[in-house]
Amino acid sequence: RWPLANIGARVPDSLVIIDIDPRNGGSQSLDLLETGHGVLPVTLTSITGGGGEHRFFLRPDGPLRNGAHKLGPGLDVKDAGKGYVILPPSVHPSGKRYAWADPDTPVAAMPAWLANLLRPEPYTPRPVRATHPDSERPGDLLDRVPWEDVLAPAGWRPARKRGEIGYWTRPGKPDGISASTNALGTDQLHVFTSSAPPFEDDTNYSKFGAWALIHA
Repeated sequence: RWPLANIGARVPDSLVIIDIDPRNGGSQSLDLLETGHGVLPVTLTSITGGGGEHRFFLRPDGPLRNGAHKLGPGLDVKDAGKGYVILPPSVHPSGKRYAWADPDTPVAAMPAWLANLLRPEPYTPRPVRATHPDSERPGDLLDRVPWEDVLAPAGWRPARKRGEIGYWTRPGKPDGISASTNALGTDQLHVFTSSAPPFEDDTNYSKFGAWALIHA
């Protein structure tokens, strides 16, 4: 009935799709993530008409962040039931068709580190102050300082920055990515490596939490 129509499919409950848009920095963001955590497994992938990729992963249990730039500029997350994806052989506005990289490739399980990056931050209610309402706690003051003032005195060096996301190299390492700040819009430090004591790997820290560990 509509032979020239494109195909838009709802993301099924069993899948999550990572949309890599190189025009908005997706390739660079993916490189940084894989440098810090490891290469993503081979999985069913479609090549978009705009030169990007849709990578399909089995959905892990529990809530996940969904939407644009959740993992960095140019990386969009399409969660189950919360969006749709264009499928091959649809035609992009550029005139190029979407195509499967290899239609026989099975869908891989999402690696644990990627699932952890997409977990929502747990809500922790702020404690009721017992002090004068005009007074401030140390944690309130640290919330307003830049991450450079927290990390640089301990030997951390800024490696690069993409948008609001900062990438850091741990003390004693000549180059490479050891941690990020504000990767999920939370203004938190996420440490990638186990070689950066006193921090633990694959863990998030507030500015106050990071400062307290550094100065313990």
